[in-house]
Amino acid sequence: DIFHGSLRQAPMIRQCPVTMECRVVETLELPVDILFIGEVAGVWSEERFLTGGSPDIEKVKPFCLTMPDNRYWSIGGTVGRAWSDGEGLKGKLPKVGGGS
Repeated sequence: DIFHGSLRQAPMIRQCPVTMECRVVETLELPVDILFIGEVAGVWSEERFLTGGSPDIEKVKPFCLTMPDNRYWSIGGTVGRAWSDGEGLKGKLPKVGGGS
């Protein structure tokens, strides 16, 4: 059983507990792969994954697949609050990527 969101482009599976509809806003060709940068256009969720009408990351417990290592990763715990704790976290979190 499928349905379509507001973009009407890709079918989504009705039985999925959480579904996100995205649009591609930029495509970057990398040396080996292509990176798609997207924007979330809509979210559908079962009630059990919501808090105050919005998806709750602690209830959803999302994970992702990385390639080419073929590993699943989960999201860790909270490290701070946006727009209030960010400056204090600088230098305390591991660096990501090759930038400085």
